[in-house]
Amino acid sequence: MKIKQIVLLILILIGLGTTLIFTFNHFKKEEEKILENKAKNEQIENEKKEEQQKKELEEKKKKEAGQKEVKMLFEKLQTTKKIILGIEDSLGTLETLDNQHKYKEYQVVEEEETIKEIVNLFAIATWQENKNDNHLGKIWQFFDSENNLIVEYDGTTFYTKEKNIYVFIETENLKKLKSYFLTEES
Repeated sequence: MKIKQIVLLILILIGLGTTLIFTFNHFKKEEEKILENKAKNEQIENEKKEEQQKKELEEKKKKEAGQKEVKMLFEKLQTTKKIILGIEDSLGTLETLDNQHKYKEYQVVEEEETIKEIVNLFAIATWQENKNDNHLGKIWQFFDSENNLIVEYDGTTFYTKEKNIYVFIETENLKKLKSYFLTEES
């Protein structure tokens, strides 16, 4: 072999070696970036999971607190001695805690058995976070033995003097509640 060929071979080997070194370094850096991104993605995923768990825990606590309030109201309803049924009417004069609608008195229920039936329809009411738009145009007002308003219900919400508690009552029980009004909704 001639010296020129040997020098050319050495230069080619040096060039290939340099290329291989740069290539391996490049892939090593890319692998590090991939591992860093994987770690960041796992961290972001874990943070999202933690956030979701916190949210679920807060919702669960909120629901439990709301359900506790509904249960306490149901216990108060057990002292009911009179129920006034009202129908929405723009000229209605029935005094209510629901300031958005006016009602006129439809019927007064004082029979103990009927009161018990109506109150028991609320036994499985569940707390609901937001008021739905299922306004019935009817109201149930529950009074104790001293004729004090305990609570009123408009189809979506228990109203007390202190607060409003949104509730959901199963369709079957809601139908039974509405049946105490002889007229059907229009």
